[in-house]
Amino acid sequence: MMKRILDFQRRISHPLFISLVHNHIHVGIATGKDLFEPTVFTSLLDYKQAMEYVNTLQNTIGLIEELKFNEKLRSKT
Repeated sequence: MMKRILDFQRRISHPLFISLVHNHIHVGIATGKDLFEPTVFTSLLDYKQAMEYVNTLQNTIGLIEELKFNEKLRSKT
């Protein structure tokens, strides 16, 4: 699991914060941007901005899927 987290860290190139509480994992990514609200000062049609957002989502979903995969393997042992 640690190797996958480190691989994820290299892909996103932003500080990554992970907290383990009981049986939950909390992941924070410090992008310096508000990922939940688009900016009103730039076009939402800007390809670079849209692809950066898509890449962030893909990487985050990938990490979640990998962690779920590890959880399934752990529950079988």
